[in-house]
Amino acid sequence: GFMTSVVAMACNYAIEMWNMKRIAAHVIDDNKRSSRVLEKNRFQREVLLCKYDCKGKIFIDTRVFVKISD
Repeated sequence: GFMTSVVAMACNYAIEMWNMKRIAAHVIDDNKRSSRVLEKNRFQREVLLCKYDCKGKIFIDTRVFVKISD
């Protein structure tokens, strides 16, 4: 989809132009669509941060995804 392509282009740019070796993304744990976009771009699930973000007055879990360049 569109966002999968945008994430791929942004990651490629960061790796090529800024020589980045590690890119991390934080996603609200129940956001399945965003998680899938990252997985399609070869991000790996790294850690679950329990009650890390606040949505209104409710604390929610956040998952960290990481992409390591070669």
